[in-house]
Amino acid sequence: MYAYFKKFSSKEAALLKRHPDTTEEQWKELCDLFTSETFMHQLAKARDEIEAMRAAREKDLQEFEKKQAEMEATLRDCLTGSPEKTTTWTTTRQPKPTDRSGPARKTDRPGKPKHADRPRDPKRADRPGARKTDRPGKPMHADRPGHPKHADRLGAQ
Repeated sequence: MYAYFKKFSSKEAALLKRHPDTTEEQWKELCDLFTSETFMHQLAKARDEIEAMRAAREKDLQEFEKKQAEMEATLRDCLTGSPEKTTTWTTTRQPKPTDRSGPARKTDRPGKPKHADRPRDPKRADRPGARKTDRPGKPMHADRPGHPKHADRLGAQ
């Protein structure tokens, strides 16, 4: 709306041709707002802030371009093999100590499984992968009523 208002040379000229999306009362209020001291002060402040942001962005862009040029030059020197310009990159990480003195954890003891100290579950079968059962030879699901294994006991329906 303000961009439309700025096309006119004065407030009176703007009042004669209102914006098409406003009523007469709305356009009069907007024209009063656009010519008020408060609005002009806020507009000038906003323009100053925008200019400051543009200047900061330009400065950041220049610093970035400078750093990028330095990095490209360093890379070019490394690739061409100029020994006087080559930089040796080092790490700030400390090497891990190889000495493992101190008490050993249970998992570090050789020859003993991780869970060897736990008591065995009496319901668990001795062989790996065996199913748990309440009765030998009958899987637990066979005891549930309505299971297909009970079809012969319930009778065919």
